[in-house]
Parts: sequence; C-alpha cells; structure tokens
Amino acid sequence: MLLLNGTATINLGTDTILNRCPACEADKEVDILVTSNYFHVYYIPFWPKSKEVTLICKSCGLKRIDLPFSDRYVRNYHEIKDNYKHPAYLYLGAIILTILIVSLVISIIK
Repeated sequence: MLLLNGTATINLGTDTILNRCPACEADKEVDILVTSNYFHVYYIPFWPKSKEVTLICKSCGLKRIDLPFSDRYVRNYHEIKDNYKHPAYLYLGAIILTILIVSLVISIIK
C-alpha cells in the first residue's frame, strides 16, 4: 500500500514590527513572515508541527530565515503570538481519525 505522507508549509501572516537587528545592532523596523509546518497523509492535514519566522531588516536588508517563532527571536512575541495561530483545518485528519475510532468503539459496545 502506497502511503502518501509528508510535511507542508502555509503562510500564517506578515507584518512589520520593531525588533533588534543583529547586523545593525539597533532596534529597527523588521518585516516578519510567520509560517506553519504541518504533517499530512494523502494531502489531508493531520496536525501542525511548528511555527517558523523569517525576519528581514528594512534598514540593512539582513534576512534571517526559518527561525523558531519564539521570544528568543521576536521581541514582542507575547503580544503578537495570538495573531498567528494555526488554522483549525490543520487538525482535520486528527478529528476524522478520532471520530472513526469513537464510532468503532460505540459500535463494538452495542
């Protein structure tokens, strides 16, 4: 049986924030791109794995690609993290699997 599975990435949003640039060594405006990596089977998303962020300094152009979306790299992480949540449909496969298992258990009990 051929099982088509893997990971994929979707864009959760972009914004401009004030962040410390390691090249300029100052607080500068930075473009931020937040992406979500998720696991899928037969192209049905099962669950999100992680969030990553790409930061681009508007002053010097330094690009920091695929960093973990955390307070280590994004200064106001706790303020903006709710703006970049995983979409509910990324849990579709897990929801379908749970419904099938519960249905099976209920049918066995009856």
